[in-house]
Amino acid sequence: MKTVIMFLVLILLTSKVVYAGDNEEASVIKITPDNVEIIDGEVVEGKNGQMVDGQYDQEVEVRRSGDAFALKLHMGQINCVHQIDAYLDINDPNTVTFTWFCTSTECTCSGGAFKDWCDYAKINPVTITVDEGTLPDDLPPKSDCMYGDIATFSMTDETTKIYIVEMTMTGSQPPEKSDTDESDDEEKGDDEDKNDCEKTRTCLSAAEKFAVVGISWVVTNLITLFF
Repeated sequence: MKTVIMFLVLILLTSKVVYAGDNEEASVIKITPDNVEIIDGEVVEGKNGQMVDGQYDQEVEVRRSGDAFALKLHMGQINCVHQIDAYLDINDPNTVTFTWFCTSTECTCSGGAFKDWCDYAKINPVTITVDEGTLPDDLPPKSDCMYGDIATFSMTDETTKIYIVEMTMTGSQPPEKSDTDESDDEEKGDDEDKNDCEKTRTCLSAAEKFAVVGISWVVTNLITLFF
């Protein structure tokens, strides 16, 4: 019985976080019009939300109004962004003008019908960041996408205005953890407690405590009986 109990305790102490699913397939990341933020810029034609409404029928013109001219797309939750497509030609709205491909560290413009002009797009590279500044430390490593919940297009000083018909992003959400498994923090705490027990030898399982009490009782009674 003791062996069975100790085996179960060992399983609990050494169990790892198991994810409920991998969700590896990339899909379109939905950006609502309210989640388009323009920094130091003014929309002079169309509405800023129209650049992500999926209609491809309105050219949005944004002019610089300050030094930190930038466009931010808030995703609302952490995604691993694979690529970003920009449609900039209202006369050919079905053709991708520029495409940014992402690695684990950066997203750079290297695709689209005008990929040879990426260096002149004035919004290269794109940075993917997190609103709160830090990412969870348990995200699985990826080489073909970058984790974050905000895509920022920072314009160079030479950029006085931009024209955007539509922008889309594809990516994948991090796999969800199973509710039945312990969190990494709890596991870390268990490991630390276990290490302290191993160093001080002051931590015993319930079965071991029961055995110690039983042995003490037997020894005490034997001493009483024979002495």
